[in-house]
Amino acid sequence: MPLAFVPGVPSTTPRLLGRFLPPLAEGVAAHFVQQHAQPGALVFDPYGTSPVVALEALRLERKVVVASLNPVARLVLSLAIRPPTVAELRAALTRLGDTPTGRGPADRLERQVTALYATRCGTCEAAVTADYYDWEVEAGEPVEKGYVCLKCGPGTMPTDDADREAARRHSRTGPDYHYLLGRVAGIGDEDRGHAMEALEVYPARTLAAIGLPA
Repeated sequence: MPLAFVPGVPSTTPRLLGRFLPPLAEGVAAHFVQQHAQPGALVFDPYGTSPVVALEALRLERKVVVASLNPVARLVLSLAIRPPTVAELRAALTRLGDTPTGRGPADRLERQVTALYATRCGTCEAAVTADYYDWEVEAGEPVEKGYVCLKCGPGTMPTDDADREAARRHSRTGPDYHYLLGRVAGIGDEDRGHAMEALEVYPARTLAAIGLPA
């Protein structure tokens, strides 16, 4: 018997690594689960490429078994089913920020990362940490920065010469890029192309932050 086409609806919330997951619309898995499995029945996903199947089956009170050899896919599924609490995230970030970098007895990972984004408030000139930079692709440099100043509050200002000079210190395909690529997939690794695609998501300065020794 032919199966009816179920278009589903686009996802309303972004998913972890969503751009690398199959574009499975919401509601498709739920439709077939309701049609072919009674509440309490076991649903088997032999591919495990998207967390949507397991999530929708669990919401419909079905049991689920997922098979996947991809550790990233398993991580995405685990976080989708049991997302960490705010307290757990804060604890993890605190522990990560306190990690020593090996660059001195008082150096912590948080200090090293924030130093990469050090800038100044465009109003009072106080030292602040940039939350983001907007880049002009053709010029190849940041043109605007966003930050929160303890004195002036949230601010958005054009970048200055110091901001542009700080950005030029990092190369898109420099040592940080190759260091991270080598750690993920060495030369000859069949997944090296996928690792290169994943690293292309990050700006050069972010690669430098990820590559800090810990």
